[in-house]
Amino acid sequence: MVKYMESFPAQFKFIPENRKRDLERVADFISTRIENEVPARIIFICTHNSRRSHMGQIWAAVAAYYYGKLNVETYSGGTEATAFNPKAVEAMRQAGFKISSLGTGKNPVYSVQFAEDYQAIKVFFKEVR
Repeated sequence: MVKYMESFPAQFKFIPENRKRDLERVADFISTRIENEVPARIIFICTHNSRRSHMGQIWAAVAAYYYGKLNVETYSGGTEATAFNPKAVEAMRQAGFKISSLGTGKNPVYSVQFAEDYQAIKVFFKEVR
């Protein structure tokens, strides 16, 4: 994951200024929570909760770890019941994540490990209403 994280700052210049302002507000929220020793809980929502929100949850956890912000909890959710897409799981494995299935069925739970010294995160569908 380190190689990916080291390449990200070079891409920051391509983020539109209005989007940077939004992201700075999120960063301020996270920093304030951490300074007050309160967990910063971030949830990523998308329609199906099968790809984008899971990837957001995972990459945000990696970024928090990489930048030493260990009191950050990341989650994902969606408006329709669908499991973590197998193609997204494979893409994340190709990116270097250790992903294992903790169950089968309509909504399997996956364990995602990105650092040996950090606990795995759980990824599965969570419906938001």
